[in-house]
Amino acid sequence: MRRKTIFFSGLALLGTLTLAGQGLAQWGSKADMYSEDGVQVGVDSRVFSVLAMLNQHGFDADKYLGQEPLKKPQFGEARGRVRGLMRRMGPVQKRFGGFIAKHPQPFSWYVAQALEAGKSPGFETTVSDKKEVRAIASSIHDWFHEEGGSGFFDIAVKMGKTEQAALIEAINTITATVQHTVVMGETEDALLEEELNPLGRVVVVLAPMAPHEWLERVDTADVSYVVTGPWKSEDHVQTVANAVAVAFARTLVGGLVNAQPEKLAAFEKIKAGWAGESTHPPGPVALLASEVIACAAYQHALETDQCPLSIALKDPKAAKETAKIRKKLSKLAKNNALFKDILPELL
Repeated sequence: MRRKTIFFSGLALLGTLTLAGQGLAQWGSKADMYSEDGVQVGVDSRVFSVLAMLNQHGFDADKYLGQEPLKKPQFGEARGRVRGLMRRMGPVQKRFGGFIAKHPQPFSWYVAQALEAGKSPGFETTVSDKKEVRAIASSIHDWFHEEGGSGFFDIAVKMGKTEQAALIEAINTITATVQHTVVMGETEDALLEEELNPLGRVVVVLAPMAPHEWLERVDTADVSYVVTGPWKSEDHVQTVANAVAVAFARTLVGGLVNAQPEKLAAFEKIKAGWAGESTHPPGPVALLASEVIACAAYQHALETDQCPLSIALKDPKAAKETAKIRKKLSKLAKNNALFKDILPELL
């Protein structure tokens, strides 16, 4: 029996992460969870550690403040508990204080640098990594193993299960919407080849030591991280899921886009003349092209003009290209063509 395959398919590898008989998710290492489409959700040891260390040095920012006259920050439950357990600074923290003094950057900068290091227990770096990344990774490693960081991390993991479950449910719904809205092709040939399968993956990082409802996307060479602080607003769960959907779409189209460098002249011009709100798009031009196409697909699927946390709409020319591709995609999708066949027209 011929079965319909769907736009942005090619998820056979990611699908193995879902346990047979379990409709929603699988528990992974350190109680990470995976959505039906392979989006990982959990507390990251690197992000937790660097933020916990900043907290011990006096980082108090939060969206919610208490009553007058003190207006004390109203920390999330896990953040309040860990802060209460951390006592006198040890040698590692004192050394890290010197690094903070030399690098007066927003806390989001520290998070982005930490995500460039390897995961626990080693937090490895190489000589090719930036010296700031190596310094932060070294401090995280020593604090985690020598000054109680691993124990604090275990507390945060255990306290994050409810938030994980809420996010998994919302992510399952929206990634299914993105995939099922545009049907292209009715044969197994519509599946992407494995070597062109997702360019990278998407990971949602719960950051309990961050301010309430803080949300940011950090793209590394092989992972798109959507990092979120704890939340009180019920709307925040959907906000996170929306950001995940855009990043998820990019990983799925990225392989095919990367395989057609000769079609990316327009994006070369956009990147060279970038005048957007954010910094110049990092990495090869195929990543910018993938981001724009993913944004257009998200807009088409959700019938919206937004692309949360995406750079695709930050530059006027990139936004114009996104609108043009969205219009083409909406027209071509009606013909049930294979995505790999219509890609040249989109580009």
